[in-house]
Amino acid sequence: MSGGELLIRLGASPDHLQHLWCCGMKSPVSSHIRTFGDQKWQRFALLYNVEGEKYTIGQRFEDRETQGEYLFCYCDRVSKSSHCQITCEGGDFFVQNLQGRQGQGTFINGEQVIGKVQLKFGDILSLGVKGLADPAQVDLSKKGKKKEDKTAVFWFQEPLQLESMYTSSNSNGDIHKDGCFSGTLVNMVMENNFRVQKAKKEQKKGQKSSDTKKKPKRGDGNEQRGQICDFTPGRNTLVLYEILKHLPLDDIKTCRLVCSTWNDEATKLLMKRSVAPLDLSQGYISVASRVKLFSYVHEMKDVVSQGRFCLELPSCSDFGPEGKGGKGGPGDKLLSDMTWFFKGGFPHPVTTLDLSGSVRCKKEWDMWSSILENVGLHLEELSIKLELDLTTQESPSSKPFQVNFPVLKQLALKPAAVDKIFTQQGFEFIEVDNGLKMKDWVVSFVNASPKLQSLTLDSSDLYSAFTTLVLEQVIQGGFPHLNSLKLSDYPDSTLKVLLKLPRRLEKLTLNCNGYEEETVKDLSLLEEVIKKFSPSLEYFKITLPEVDEEREELWKNKGVKIPEVFPRLRIFKVTGAPGEVSVNLIFSDVSGLNYEKQFPNLAYLSVDPFEDPSSTGNVGSKAFFEMFFPAETEQICKSVGALDIPYLKESGGLCEYVGRIATMFPNAKNKYLDNARIKEAQSSGKGRKRKVSAVPSTRTLRPRKRVAVPRENDDFRAFPCNVV
Repeated sequence: MSGGELLIRLGASPDHLQHLWCCGMKSPVSSHIRTFGDQKWQRFALLYNVEGEKYTIGQRFEDRETQGEYLFCYCDRVSKSSHCQITCEGGDFFVQNLQGRQGQGTFINGEQVIGKVQLKFGDILSLGVKGLADPAQVDLSKKGKKKEDKTAVFWFQEPLQLESMYTSSNSNGDIHKDGCFSGTLVNMVMENNFRVQKAKKEQKKGQKSSDTKKKPKRGDGNEQRGQICDFTPGRNTLVLYEILKHLPLDDIKTCRLVCSTWNDEATKLLMKRSVAPLDLSQGYISVASRVKLFSYVHEMKDVVSQGRFCLELPSCSDFGPEGKGGKGGPGDKLLSDMTWFFKGGFPHPVTTLDLSGSVRCKKEWDMWSSILENVGLHLEELSIKLELDLTTQESPSSKPFQVNFPVLKQLALKPAAVDKIFTQQGFEFIEVDNGLKMKDWVVSFVNASPKLQSLTLDSSDLYSAFTTLVLEQVIQGGFPHLNSLKLSDYPDSTLKVLLKLPRRLEKLTLNCNGYEEETVKDLSLLEEVIKKFSPSLEYFKITLPEVDEEREELWKNKGVKIPEVFPRLRIFKVTGAPGEVSVNLIFSDVSGLNYEKQFPNLAYLSVDPFEDPSSTGNVGSKAFFEMFFPAETEQICKSVGALDIPYLKESGGLCEYVGRIATMFPNAKNKYLDNARIKEAQSSGKGRKRKVSAVPSTRTLRPRKRVAVPRENDDFRAFPCNVV
């Protein structure tokens, strides 16, 4: 027997919606509903037929070893502990009552379960009540309507779609139309695994697979193999893989349909670039969410995965109905699931984890601690978006994590503090110690990551105290291999700490969120920071600060002085600020920016003026734009192979600057620059007749030197610098 689907009976009572929520469903609109006769049935749980697996129905979870996957059901007459257990033995399902003689009892088709009774498709399973012998029967008499609607009556059937539990359910059953295959890693792998296994079986039987029935093109030398393309080891090794890795993710998915070889190579890339989303935040009370981790493990057990997850955790309020989230409730089940999943349930080591949620109670703290402790040994990339409750001294948020990340290379921290409490009059804001309560928490991460190379700090919700706290730990010896730093803000306090940082950064990002409290006030500090790291920087991104009313006169006609040369810089991104008075960059050369002198190795340039520089009212944006693309200049920058100007991209490149930019950067390639060059060539060639020589030329044409063009996600260290 394959997997089964457990359906719960729907009633006609308006208050039945709350009853369904308690039974693990969200609403009839967003769930699978089947109609048989006059009776409607809604999905309650999907049961996988795994030898030895157990499914326990009840209201009190104890442990996975004895109960297996626990299905909470808070209907009337269901035991307050565990009511019954469904086991998988020899390919079949069996039901066993756990209440004994004194309990409410378990029934199949109206007959009480004694010992182990086989559960077959079409059977009616009821808890504490005899239920119905026929799924088409319905008892909604006035006398027993209210009582009957609140009892647990299930119908066991073959599942419509096992994979639909990973995405939003639909009521019409058309999973392809409603987008159940929306690109999640689970569905992608399931579909691909089916194709691979089918091809292998056909090859063993000596049959031609569907991919080999196409007639090969002439001249490709693959007629005997029956393949359109041959990229086997020894002949054009890795050529196909190298080509496919430059495609967007959606195109790679489509490439799998070409042939089996393309399917295999594209799948390797998908495994490296895809992230499996496990969103448990939308009500972990639902059965679909509670069995998601268990189902994921069994769908992925035969697939070589990179272990990349995006996990969103629920809060304490989502653990169950009011009064049901205590000991033995869904919260304890989730904590047990996380420990089991990351400690060995998932068959492959987790290398990338994007974790988000909140910590407002001890149970949430235990859940976070358990996850981080169990994934630490193999984790290479970690991103944490955590909402912390720092309003009380007893809050667990200030406690240190007992973690160890021996191979962690990339870490992104974005904490948010709860700085208000609810009173009878509404929300009352209280003073939070600017994240300083998190010192032990921060120290635990710094000490646990000896090989960290890249650090991202987003303290927009905790102000700069959090960033300063982390950087001070780096100054004291933390993260000895750090070479990449990304900050969400750079106020004066952060810049002062950066000047003490004993690291040679290769990659530096300075963003600006626009908060007045977190804006730089002393431009000389920013100049010193840029000068300090300019000799080693290969990647530099900066968002210039916005000028407020208080500093408008002070900063008028002033800017940030740029060092004379960035000898190693390959990628430079700069974003301007709005307003008539803006902070610009001041270059050392008298005539302005000299690309060849100041950026000798620049390969990628991104300039975002923030506002339309061609508009008469945007004086500041125009001055910023012409600083990089002056109107009267004869300099040519041949090193830049990629040029990104968001304003020109959004406007379609139809402005006065395009021709000038195309001339300045002859090797830069994008749509609007190419169009400008074509129009220029057409206009210059009008009315001219091409002179054809009677004697053929004997000149040998040199191949034009290609410029390596880094992309947005490329490792900037892959492009060597011409530095002596």
